[in-house]
Amino acid sequence: MKKIVILFYLLLSFPAYCIEVVFIDPTIDNSPFWKQVIDVAAPAAKNLNIQLKVYNSGGHRLYQKKTINQIINLKNKPDYLIFLPFDGTVVDTFTKLEQAKIPFITLESLFFLTYKNYWDNLEVSINFG
Repeated sequence: MKKIVILFYLLLSFPAYCIEVVFIDPTIDNSPFWKQVIDVAAPAAKNLNIQLKVYNSGGHRLYQKKTINQIINLKNKPDYLIFLPFDGTVVDTFTKLEQAKIPFITLESLFFLTYKNYWDNLEVSINFG
């Protein structure tokens, strides 16, 4: 019985694993819309035992690309990345994230990309909406 209690204590003493999600705010300054998104997402993430980190992309595709490259080069990479891809950097960014093995979720409003055979024989189709 003593061994079971000690084992149970040891198991409870380890911190619970939580996933880390990085969200890249696509605006220069926190716009009211994205501020509200972050204000709702942060407590929801905490409630679900998700560590949410928010980065700002500066509202420009090159700043976002730099931010994503910094995230890719982190020693401890996030479990997921959520961002709004900017036109002109999509294929490069998707390829780098795939190579870094960082799963990502995109928030898209202007275009949709279709991939054929998961990066082999890449086929891109653009649908402006």
